[in-house]
Amino acid sequence: MDKKRFLILATVLLSSYFIGAFPTMAEEGHSMGHSMSHPMDMKMLKVDEYIVSYSFMTAAEHHKMMQDMKMDMSKMKMEPNATHHLALEISEEKGGKKIEDAKVKVKVIDPNDKAQEKLVEWSKEMKHYGCDLEMKEKGKYGVIILFKTKDEKQHLAKFWYEVK
Repeated sequence: MDKKRFLILATVLLSSYFIGAFPTMAEEGHSMGHSMSHPMDMKMLKVDEYIVSYSFMTAAEHHKMMQDMKMDMSKMKMEPNATHHLALEISEEKGGKKIEDAKVKVKVIDPNDKAQEKLVEWSKEMKHYGCDLEMKEKGKYGVIILFKTKDEKQHLAKFWYEVK
């Protein structure tokens, strides 16, 4: 899927979710050390006055990490068809305060233009927003993160993730 088609599709799909003007597109940042409570290779996006940190890992890596952290697996809602886990953290650009009460929606479009959407909640145990995704095919996936903060402002981040 080319960039122009991805942007058009994202705009059309997201307009059905939120009414109002869309914020500007975020730019992908650098890889960074983690700020979450567990080690991951995090990426950063600046979105308006926020920083969205994210990381993908395979479902097997996520499961092993949960076991290594001695997490109560009975409390984990892991989806059986998931191949990957997306961890998100949203923080204020100035001061770094974590945003734990945003309304977050993730949309992932696979290399064949099939989309999946997830409403994502804050996990107190893991100290991040997280969701399981089915990403079985190799190729580039378009990822759209739409979040609404307490002040009812809408924020949009978009990036590509490649499954190799």
